[in-house]
Amino acid sequence: MLEGVDISHDDNDIDWELVHRGGIVFAFCKATEGTAYGDPSLAANLSGMKTAGLVRGVYHYFRCDEPGGWQAEVCLRNARRAGYDPAKDLPIALDLEDEEGARRVGKARMQFAVSMFLITARNLIGKLPIIYTSPAFWEEWMDGTDAYAGHPLWVAHYTDAESPRLPKGWQKWTFWQYTPCGTVAGIPSTKGTDRNRFYGEDVKTLCEAFGIPTP
Repeated sequence: MLEGVDISHDDNDIDWELVHRGGIVFAFCKATEGTAYGDPSLAANLSGMKTAGLVRGVYHYFRCDEPGGWQAEVCLRNARRAGYDPAKDLPIALDLEDEEGARRVGKARMQFAVSMFLITARNLIGKLPIIYTSPAFWEEWMDGTDAYAGHPLWVAHYTDAESPRLPKGWQKWTFWQYTPCGTVAGIPSTKGTDRNRFYGEDVKTLCEAFGIPTP
């Protein structure tokens, strides 16, 4: 399996060349959150990842109590401005974990907002967005639906097992966030770095799975 990371503005002064030399092949960086926040490190991270030769992705932290379609538009607009290219980079990833917002609006409104984000994002990038979630969140707030089983799954499950527990509705995972407390050469962090895996064995497999060129 290939190793990757995901980062945000909390991870500053990243040496992406050192990150890549340490065996990290792909990385997701935070683009936006809700409808009003853009990560100030997005452009620098995308540029550094490109120069170092990593496969790049961006993620949007979804606010369950805000309009889903609007969030998708804000995400893509900010990501494109910072250098993201849907034709050459991984599809936008929907980061779905906002329990507080879900409680405020309830399941029905939250699930509608999720569907609108995914529909809008797909129309904008021409590909199915990636869905990041944990089994607990998906089963509690999305009722374990299989309506989105065609979307690539980025599962958050912290375990020493050889594979993660899958949320109901999926039969396989594409990316696996297996720890939030990793260490990565080139990423100075006092709280640890999110470490991830891709199910395939080489960069060509990763890029071919998403129809993007190899860096």
